[in-house]
Amino acid sequence: MPLWLPRTDPSLGCVASFDDSLCVILCRFSGAEHQLLLPLWQPTCDDAADSVFNDLKEWHAGCFGANAGPRLSGAHLERDQEAWAKGRPE
Repeated sequence: MPLWLPRTDPSLGCVASFDDSLCVILCRFSGAEHQLLLPLWQPTCDDAADSVFNDLKEWHAGCFGANAGPRLSGAHLERDQEAWAKGRPE
């Protein structure tokens, strides 16, 4: 799904989850780290964060390897730190 982002920072992008409802997470991508910046949750999906973050961690490890490739980071998440910390380790 294309998402328009300003051209001022080409490292910005997004990932999306389509499980029970659409969730888009704005990210900053570099060779060393994929930073999750801002998740955009559907208003009716209060409990989606845990499963979306866990699925994303599992997918990222499968695609990029657990120790090789860029690290997946939720350090810049503000309101979702507790959900990010649950489940599978980074």
